[in-house]
Amino acid sequence: MKYIFSALLGLCLISACSQQKKNHLPREPARFLIVVQVTPVAGVPAATALKDMAQFATDRLETAGITYQGIETDESTNTIHFRLIDGPPAPPAGPTARYDVAYFQNAIVPKAKLEFWDIYQVQDPGLSAPFQQFYEEQFLLKYLEFNKEGYLGSTTFGIANVADVPVIDSFFALPEKKALFPPDLVFGWAKARMDSGKLELFALKTHNRPAPLTGKDLKDAYAYPDGQSGGVLISLDFNANGAVIWEEMTRKAAEDNHRGIAIVLNDEILSVPMVMTPIPGGKSSITGGFTSAEAHDLALQLKMTIAGHQMTVVKAETL
Repeated sequence: MKYIFSALLGLCLISACSQQKKNHLPREPARFLIVVQVTPVAGVPAATALKDMAQFATDRLETAGITYQGIETDESTNTIHFRLIDGPPAPPAGPTARYDVAYFQNAIVPKAKLEFWDIYQVQDPGLSAPFQQFYEEQFLLKYLEFNKEGYLGSTTFGIANVADVPVIDSFFALPEKKALFPPDLVFGWAKARMDSGKLELFALKTHNRPAPLTGKDLKDAYAYPDGQSGGVLISLDFNANGAVIWEEMTRKAAEDNHRGIAIVLNDEILSVPMVMTPIPGGKSSITGGFTSAEAHDLALQLKMTIAGHQMTVVKAETL
């Protein structure tokens, strides 16, 4: 897409170059204004960072079905001005959609915190005993079905109704309960594979350090159809450093009785694939039951994370 620069205003009028965008409605009055300031990563010209993030954000709005009057960048302040009209229409059988400024802020600013973690298994030494104690106390039995027999696999500790998860989390957060587990163990939840109304419990092995591999270790991400499942996958290309870490993580997991590695997005576990062999070459993929729009949006958010430029909302108002 070409950008037109106005010598008078110093604005790059992205909207004027977006006539082919299906959700660009320049004749409609804008209802919301979001102004975002872009702080470029070291070594990247401010104008380049501004242009790139404006394009990524525009693509995200299009993917989400958000209509907009115009999107303008101002190089004098390193800001992007989003003049928005409305969010995507609700499904015919769904409730009336109501959108506010917070919704549009979340639709513009990337929030894809992607992390890869080692995990504990149910049969690891010392991990079954605390659950046996909890069940003798009777309380946890009301909310969590412990995977004692392993029918949910070696990495799933239990399954619970979505509504009961806050109670379970509060229980595990009690100091006397937390002390029964390794100090680097952090419980996390993933959507149940066989029941949409339930979540499965996993235990991350953090080694009391930040995640060894994150979205910042990527050099590219894109969505593509999965010929086997009929769904959509996110393909990940790691940079040189990330490729080394990923191969080492998968080698250790494969050699340790084919353990799993947890793929976590915004503190929610997407999947815990079992590692059969080391994965060299710096390539992998993630699944999460994504729709095509969700997968493409996540890929765009990851691209924004890879770029490294910071986006800060400096104004958000209803017009």
